[in-house]
Amino acid sequence: MKRTLGFAVLIWILAADLTCAGDYKMVEGAFIEICEAYLKNLNAFSGTPLVVCERPVHPKFKDFSTPQWEQLDVLQHLDLLKIVEQKVSPSWTENDYLSGKWEARVKRNLQEREFTLSTVRLDINRDGIVEQVIRYQSAGCKQGDITTHFHSGVSFVVMQEDGLRVDDEKTRRVNILTGRPELFLYKDRVFLDLWAGELGEDERYGQLMVYDITSPTGGVPCQYKYMKANSRRKPQ
Repeated sequence: MKRTLGFAVLIWILAADLTCAGDYKMVEGAFIEICEAYLKNLNAFSGTPLVVCERPVHPKFKDFSTPQWEQLDVLQHLDLLKIVEQKVSPSWTENDYLSGKWEARVKRNLQEREFTLSTVRLDINRDGIVEQVIRYQSAGCKQGDITTHFHSGVSFVVMQEDGLRVDDEKTRRVNILTGRPELFLYKDRVFLDLWAGELGEDERYGQLMVYDITSPTGGVPCQYKYMKANSRRKPQ
């Protein structure tokens, strides 16, 4: 696992030189531990690119980790997919399910685009109970594509203990409808980061935010702006 992670990070670092490089600047969150640590991780990569899709963890930051998602066979978990879609995009009728129209669309999506269902068990709100979290990806993502926030393609749903119903309160903490969200852990505590980038003036490429999903208010303690560099950064 460590060799695989190291190889993935190496590829990501090399790819940074092929994409728009720059630095992240903190907008909100100064002197907050998670915000300061997250910024250091972002800028630890040479020629930091836009982290629209994957947001890797630099090996030297041991307090950060990413969930070990288990990808499911979508066609073998249609009942679960139906539950998830009814929560995040309730656009199908009971007749669509009974007639096979919905299932036909699922099969078409599997052939035409990145359409995945993954699961992991996490203690979302630090209540000592480990929940099943579903990651629903309905569209792919191109690293460096700043328009991704218009079609995020990723949603999260937290299931109740029976695995048959959605935990609405906990899902509310992780189900962000705009931007490109992902989950990560800092000191074994779950956070959500969100790319919400867009082209702006003075070479700004939108915002990256970190949500403290264990907070009762679901606050956004950390906000960062990506600043495009005019040239590749010199090694430090």
